[in-house]
Amino acid sequence: MIVPGLPTVVFWIVSAWCFGKSCPALQRWIYNRPRVGPMIEMYNEKHMMTAQSKRRALIGMWFGMSLSILILLLTAKPLWIPSIVAGCGAAVTWYILNRVATANAST
Repeated sequence: MIVPGLPTVVFWIVSAWCFGKSCPALQRWIYNRPRVGPMIEMYNEKHMMTAQSKRRALIGMWFGMSLSILILLLTAKPLWIPSIVAGCGAAVTWYILNRVATANAST
């Protein structure tokens, strides 16, 4: 699951949510992954992220988005396309900072 410029945790979260609806065994399999499982479970079950997870998510998102905007600007696309990309990034940033609760690292 490697997509250049796009964090793969989003795909893990969506798949865990879908599997939770259709196949709890597959959801448990994702939750039991040592590196991403606890973060995904925390988000899906409690709608929370640790401060470190928020920082990493936002840094990764803005890095990938900045690269995309730069490429769009250099390829002479209409200015409204990079503007939409930046606007979507700003909206997701607002959502993560204001609507997703921040958990303690031990939660």
